[in-house]
Amino acid sequence: MSGPVHAIPFVSLCVVALRWKDKSASQYPTRWISKRGEGITCLIVIACCGFATGLLYRFSASFIFAIVAIVIVILAVVALYLRQMYAVAPGFSCPWVPVVPAVCIFFNIFLFAQLHYEAWVRFIVLSIISVAIYAIYGQYHANPA
Repeated sequence: MSGPVHAIPFVSLCVVALRWKDKSASQYPTRWISKRGEGITCLIVIACCGFATGLLYRFSASFIFAIVAIVIVILAVVALYLRQMYAVAPGFSCPWVPVVPAVCIFFNIFLFAQLHYEAWVRFIVLSIISVAIYAIYGQYHANPA
C-alpha cells in the first residue's frame, strides 16, 4: 500500500467537503445535527459500509449482507445529493459530485478491507512514524513570525 494509493479515499472525501456550500434557505432544517455534520455522517457511513462489504467478501459471507450494505450506501449518496448544496469548483472539476467521489470512497475502502493484517500493521506503524516525524519537524522549523 503506497502513499498515493491509500490517499485516494481522503482526496475524494476532501473533494466533497470542499464543494459544500451553505444555502440554508433551500435545505430542510435539521434540529439536532448541522448540515456539515450530516454530510460527514453520510461520508462515514459510506466508508464503513465499504469496509464491511470488503470484509464480508474477503471471508465469503452471505451475499445478502453485501447487498444490504450497498443499499445503505446508495441511501447515503442520495442523502448527500439531495440534502447538501455544492458550489462549482473554480480550479479543477470533478464530475457528478458527490456520486463519483462517494463511489471512489466505497470501492477503495472495500479494497482496503481485503488486505491481510500484516499490511494493516505496516500501514499503522508507518503512519505513526510519519506523523511523529512531521510533528517534530514542524515544531522545530515553524516560523511564528
